[in-house]
Amino acid sequence: MTLIALERCGASAERIQAFYDHYCQRLDPLATHQDDAPLRYGQPEQFVRFRQHYQLQLETFGVAQTLHSHLDELIAGVSAAAFHALIRLAYALEAEDIQEIAAALAYWATEYQPLTELECSYDYDASEHIQRAYALYHDFAFSPGIIVDRVRQIISAKQYAAIATIPYDLSVEQVARITIEQYRGSDDFTLLHGVTGFDAFMSLRHYLSDPQRGLHYFWQAYVAAFASTSNQLTTQAWLPAPAQTWPNLMQRAALSQDDHTIKLTYSCARLAWQFPLNAYQEAIETRLVKEGL
Repeated sequence: MTLIALERCGASAERIQAFYDHYCQRLDPLATHQDDAPLRYGQPEQFVRFRQHYQLQLETFGVAQTLHSHLDELIAGVSAAAFHALIRLAYALEAEDIQEIAAALAYWATEYQPLTELECSYDYDASEHIQRAYALYHDFAFSPGIIVDRVRQIISAKQYAAIATIPYDLSVEQVARITIEQYRGSDDFTLLHGVTGFDAFMSLRHYLSDPQRGLHYFWQAYVAAFASTSNQLTTQAWLPAPAQTWPNLMQRAALSQDDHTIKLTYSCARLAWQFPLNAYQEAIETRLVKEGL
């Protein structure tokens, strides 16, 4: 994923190779153990078999038909690995690599994390929804764990019922604004994935039979992820201000050793073409300055 983002940010072939060599030191070999149980979502030990399954589907029916056939079901578990499965699939499609697409689908299937059944409400809008989540969970006592563990604790808590429904009037414009504002105001690792995850969702939504339903699932997952952080709620409006140009920001991001900085910069640049929010540039400038870039 990061290699694609680096290339899109204008990195040289030498820089891309150097990052690859550096990052490979962090990788562990893929487990090859396979069980004989029927394929079932949410079973990480079935990754190899799911990958083979999707590879066959892709080779037989092609990318578009395979995604149209499976994403409507997978989207209900979009929380998978804190949006990483969604993000990985978007990058695999951009690379036009069948093996990577199969691996991304298998990752999504095996890390599948559904929350609750979708229900919509007129009780609050998207901004009020986030405010409710903050009010209910900002001092919540979490047990140890990673993002997905905290999300499970969020939806298991009795107060989750008060934020379980989705605003009827939810729009991509609202989600774009809130995801970048909350990240920009916090520099939070979890909320960073809300931005990159939303970028991935925007690139995949045309494969869904009902993109609005898909947006509802994404928002449901985002609100749960937001509630799992301990950040102060960002409520200020962003005023127009001079910002570095995207070529400048992307050139500097290509020098980062942080894969999240590189991917975030690429996602924000893409989203800024669709949603004219100055907060995208501000978020990247702030992050790059912190890294001394």
